[in-house]
Amino acid sequence: MTDAQNKICSIIDAIVDMQQHATEQLHISDSMPMPDDSILNAAYENHLMNFKLWHEEDKARRRDVAPEFIANCKYNIDQLNQKRTNAYEKLDQLIVEKLMPLIPEKHTEIQNTESMGMALDRLSIMSLKIYHMQEHLNRQDLDSCKKEQIEKNLQIMKKQKEELIKSLKYLIGEYINGTKVPKQFCQFKMYNDPLLNPEIYKNV
Repeated sequence: MTDAQNKICSIIDAIVDMQQHATEQLHISDSMPMPDDSILNAAYENHLMNFKLWHEEDKARRRDVAPEFIANCKYNIDQLNQKRTNAYEKLDQLIVEKLMPLIPEKHTEIQNTESMGMALDRLSIMSLKIYHMQEHLNRQDLDSCKKEQIEKNLQIMKKQKEELIKSLKYLIGEYINGTKVPKQFCQFKMYNDPLLNPEIYKNV
């Protein structure tokens, strides 16, 4: 692994460590100081939105509340999801800016099917899944059979996380070798835009 590849991989490790720490911290205090580094800052904003989305999605599945409660949850989910997308697109942009000076002049124009920001967003969600699956493993109201299944699920999740991190670092090597080129992927979500959602602009 080259020094350049090591440098970018260390950024990935820092983001993964931040996601795990933030997951634990946010369940204690609902907030934590924003990182100073711009890339970590964008990654934290993305993770914070995923954290809020996780718990809002849980609320939206309730059956013991009024329809207005669920409607409000849906509105919150839409807003949080837009902020989540904005954050990982910003993360994409910053990582691409960091990578481009390291790309050989002669390189292919082949892109990966998933951008760096999208993969890091997946790792954010995986850290939340692992945390909450561990929570269920610690419950006292579940029998041994259910706990055994939860433990199996937990181990699969941890393995999948390790494999995604490994694949992401391999992708960085492909970028630096010039066999792939990094680019920011923009979602252009339309449903939150009053100009582009016909259910909004036709009913105002």
